[in-house]
Amino acid sequence: MAISSKIFNKEVITKPLPEAVSLFTDAGARRMWIFPEVSEALDKAKKAKELKELERIALEIYQFMEEGDTKFKTGDYLEAEKACNKAYKTSLKTDNKALQSLCLCFVGTAIGVQQRFEEALLSFGKALELEPENALAWLGKGCVLMGLEQYEEASKSFERALPLREKLLGKGTALFAPQAQLALILGVESIFSRDMRKAEERALEFIRLRKEAEKEGMTQAVEEAVAEVKTALTEEGVKPFAEFEEMVTLVAIEDPFELWKVLRDRISEKWPKGVSAVEAIREQRK
Repeated sequence: MAISSKIFNKEVITKPLPEAVSLFTDAGARRMWIFPEVSEALDKAKKAKELKELERIALEIYQFMEEGDTKFKTGDYLEAEKACNKAYKTSLKTDNKALQSLCLCFVGTAIGVQQRFEEALLSFGKALELEPENALAWLGKGCVLMGLEQYEEASKSFERALPLREKLLGKGTALFAPQAQLALILGVESIFSRDMRKAEERALEFIRLRKEAEKEGMTQAVEEAVAEVKTALTEEGVKPFAEFEEMVTLVAIEDPFELWKVLRDRISEKWPKGVSAVEAIREQRK
């Protein structure tokens, strides 16, 4: 599903990997050592005078990751890519596919932020071949697909990442933001194209995601996604966005009596004073 340039500034909403850089900042690379044997080897390598093979490999990967971390922080993404590639090539000296998959995610991230989306997609795809349960790879793939404007496929990638979000830094904050953003974009586009069935599906998706975020204490990530989409609206996009927000409000009401009350109030706001609803219907039927 393509989005209309009439309602969105595409340069704003197709920013690639919106949360990916944060995976490197704040010593993100160091916090990703989730493989006990590598972590243990790294600890030994830092203390040992003579290194065993795995200890040497672990130390090399760590150093390349640190280099990539530094380059990311300064915005030198090409050099970050080179460092991440070195880490990946070094990981091939082990038989740890999960570690190789992780390194490829950082390669894909470095390529993606340079807007080389097709290449980044290959890196994340290869990472998923090595480790299908890699939450970071599904997240990265979804963000890159957004950059390629393949929104339906991006949505599927985020859905695959959602059950695995505990494996992401910050318990999946990096996932909630782009997924909420995507649901909004597609919902507003559906309103604009008058596809009410699709719009309702996206409203339900956004509501479900918002509830999940509330449970995990991640409401702010969703609110920030809403604010970012608002900044991307053109003048013509303001009305369909407001209509989609209204749809989300109404669809979220589970109590039918409460829904009727809200609908009654909304109709009262718009209905001309002194005009009978019955007379208006009769007039319309003539």
